[in-house]
Amino acid sequence: NTIEESDRLLDMINTMLVISKARAGAGEFEFETVDISAMLADVCDLYMPLAEDRQVDIVTDIEEGLSLRADRRMFQRVIANLLDNALKFTPADGCVSIFAQNQENEILLSVADTGPGIDPEFHEKIFRRFFRIESSRTSTGTGLGLSLVRTIIEQHNGRVEVESRPGEGARFLITLPLEYLS
Repeated sequence: NTIEESDRLLDMINTMLVISKARAGAGEFEFETVDISAMLADVCDLYMPLAEDRQVDIVTDIEEGLSLRADRRMFQRVIANLLDNALKFTPADGCVSIFAQNQENEILLSVADTGPGIDPEFHEKIFRRFFRIESSRTSTGTGLGLSLVRTIIEQHNGRVEVESRPGEGARFLITLPLEYLS
């Protein structure tokens, strides 16, 4: 238990460091050309056993050949965080959908779920460090994941938003400018 708690605290501290450094302009991002389509497929494959255990379907609609100048490791953290959250809040027999497409000078990427949804009053607050909606406090987490997602996406000159209503699931939409395409 002590080792697990130490690992959790270390992860929380490292996440806070990444967020703080990036916001201060001292982030250690290493940009390279990344095949986003392949990365999304790999991350979905990685999460498939967890989804099966939770009896949740993962559905993908990923355009082939999407490339982006990105920090591979950080971008993987974005996708993993969004998928992890979607699976955590989607009930059995629910569905998580991943969409990625090049549309009009931008890559649009979304992760959507059929979970409980998020009240519009919290749409911006969920991206703040340590903020957790009261109903999610019984689940694991530190309240840093979505803050990290937003920070990383902003370092890629993109934006992230949530579309959701209570009882209707949530959809996290990431928009990245074409200028970062190779």
